[in-house]
Amino acid sequence: MFEKLAEELKSARENAGLTTQQLAAKTRIDLKFIEQIESGNLIFLPELYVKAFVRDYSKVVGLDEKLMMKKFDAAKKGHTLDDDAQPEAETKKDKSLDEDAKLKNKFYSSLPYTSEEELTRQKEAVIQYKRKMVIAASAAAVLLLFVIVYFAFIRGSSEIIVSEKPYSEIVKENEQRDNLAEPQAQAHDSSSVTAPSDSLSLLIESKDTSWIKILLDGKSESIFTLFPNSQKSIKAKNSYLLTIGNSAAIKFSLNGKPLNFTGKKNEVKEVSIDSTGLKFLTLPQN
Repeated sequence: MFEKLAEELKSARENAGLTTQQLAAKTRIDLKFIEQIESGNLIFLPELYVKAFVRDYSKVVGLDEKLMMKKFDAAKKGHTLDDDAQPEAETKKDKSLDEDAKLKNKFYSSLPYTSEEELTRQKEAVIQYKRKMVIAASAAAVLLLFVIVYFAFIRGSSEIIVSEKPYSEIVKENEQRDNLAEPQAQAHDSSSVTAPSDSLSLLIESKDTSWIKILLDGKSESIFTLFPNSQKSIKAKNSYLLTIGNSAAIKFSLNGKPLNFTGKKNEVKEVSIDSTGLKFLTLPQN
């Protein structure tokens, strides 16, 4: 008694360009139930479930669900529903829905068939990938934070704090030393040759992390950090005044000649360097 209804459903599916497998994926109706519906066997399950399947089937293939329910009830009683009794406006609406469904299903029919299980696996794979990315980003952030804390607080904190001499005093002492050395230079050099603007070139080499504070010619001051196995070349006219942290890591060369400088790990040293060589200065005590 459901043969005509089954034939109408099957015809609508074929017109929409859908296979039974694609219809099963879109409606989530088991393939064997779709085959039972299209064979006209609509008593394979309780009526409540069968009507729900027919309603979903009709919606996907572009048929009017309410009308198909009426046809289902009529077929169950052994009658047929007169399609011509539908209002003209409703008939036009059904045709419009049917055309729209054909266009949509034409696109879906061109796609490879994907089962519901495969879709579930794909979703789980995406979730697992996002979870791994979050864990990796968190680990990288923790590592970066540890490196920053290590270099900022731990590595540089061992016995580095000293009371430094005020720079105004250091500048004054430098000027006094230059004034004392200047007459001697004039006595030995009667030609009074003017030195180049940058007559001194100091190369600082570091085998471990160390910080340097430097005053050039008693005027230009800078502070910087040298990392392991790095070096820095600095030019000056007359003199350098340096405060060195972690002094054991540092070596000096002036105009290509090594200077006699020694220090201890995490010890702060203060030296002056000019054309005569390197001199150790005494840091003020606490």
